[in-house]
Amino acid sequence: MTLACGARVSFVLCVLAAQVGCAVTARAVGRVVQVDGEPWLETSQGDRARLRWRPSSEGAEGLGFLDGHLVEVEGRGSKRAIEVSRWTIVEGLHGISAWAGVLVADGPRLLLEDAGNGVTLGLDAEASRELAPLVGRRVLIEGYVEGTMGVKVLYWRALFPEPP
Repeated sequence: MTLACGARVSFVLCVLAAQVGCAVTARAVGRVVQVDGEPWLETSQGDRARLRWRPSSEGAEGLGFLDGHLVEVEGRGSKRAIEVSRWTIVEGLHGISAWAGVLVADGPRLLLEDAGNGVTLGLDAEASRELAPLVGRRVLIEGYVEGTMGVKVLYWRALFPEPP
């Protein structure tokens, strides 16, 4: 028997509903942890759900390259898994603001288009030079806002497989 559940439920309700076979729309916040090479979401209460995504979920595969980052995910949940349709970074590994998105060239400066947060951020000159070879690729940046929608990048990581 499959039950139709509400639009937004807590992680706990999602897990409880999943125990009886209910696929629900889930929204959860937690840290991404890697277990045997697979990404899982671990909440502050210690609950865990495996993270999956459809190929059509733009950028969701980036979750597979995180480990310890605080994220918010939305998607369909059943059993102990969430099929992610949307996600955002809440906090980076270093306890500072973080954003994930695709790098776009804007003259000598790079922009990060963060679809999850709906913002486009300009990167500082040093980061723009360093990340220029990654234009068109998805990355995570950590840093602080300086000026109008500009970010001083302190840390970054690729959210795609590195070439062998």
